[in-house]
Amino acid sequence: MTTLADTPAWLAAWQADNRERVEAGAKRAAEQAAQREARAAQRAARAASTPKREATPKPRTAPAQRAQAPKVEKVKPAGAKARLHEPQGLGHDLEEPEAWPWDGGKRREQVLDHNFRPPRVVRQVGWRCCMKCGKAYFSQDVIRQRMCDGCRPEQPPW
Repeated sequence: MTTLADTPAWLAAWQADNRERVEAGAKRAAEQAAQREARAAQRAARAASTPKREATPKPRTAPAQRAQAPKVEKVKPAGAKARLHEPQGLGHDLEEPEAWPWDGGKRREQVLDHNFRPPRVVRQVGWRCCMKCGKAYFSQDVIRQRMCDGCRPEQPPW
């Protein structure tokens, strides 16, 4: 404990004026320390009396099932040499995936043009919901086409 010689004059004067407050604070600090020790002893007793359980491993979840790749008909030339000797006017057909069952409109597949290196994406196909009637339909161009055939107005010939 510090003596009065070690404490500053203002603190010694305050302590002399507020002796009851200082003693009450010291008593409160001692009670809190005793309560902490009692809680620690209770926790230790509880931990000693309880048998330790082995950690049960969490059940493994099945991996998410992914949509199957579309069946795509690829147009392949006879060989690499045949491609080199083809006339410039002839090209390859577009690679278009077949329609798949309704999937909620989540999946999109690309239509590729193999006349370019690397192949160029021409459009995307997939399921959409019509903006007018709300009916689901398979669209050959999900970006540009937003209404089903029944709701789409006639397009002018130009």
